[in-house]
Amino acid sequence: MSNDGQDAAENNESQTLAEMLFYLDTPAKRRQLEEYRIEFEEVFGPTDLTRRYTSTWPPAQQEWLIRYDAKRWFDGLPPFAKAFLRAKMEIAARKGTLDNMPDNLLRLYMSRGMILDHEVRG
Repeated sequence: MSNDGQDAAENNESQTLAEMLFYLDTPAKRRQLEEYRIEFEEVFGPTDLTRRYTSTWPPAQQEWLIRYDAKRWFDGLPPFAKAFLRAKMEIAARKGTLDNMPDNLLRLYMSRGMILDHEVRG
């Protein structure tokens, strides 16, 4: 007897809030992002689930936006995802491994365009 419906429901239940809003390609990265989200929200409050973040757009639309307007893509991310990405860029800068980062994100980081929501509000 097949439990396909039950298996799908269990997979959906095990999905974290972080990966529903900002998907990463490996389980280890997804766990790290969820832990980061929890810590971030303890300080800055919960993520607004009523917004449609750019990270939830279809992949082709995200890729186009990243390619042609990375700042707009970044600005449309959930606050915890913005902070997570910038933290990764800062770590890479300290380690001297920025060359390993995606070009569009590297340009955005180097131009100081990775501004976080709580920095904008002052």
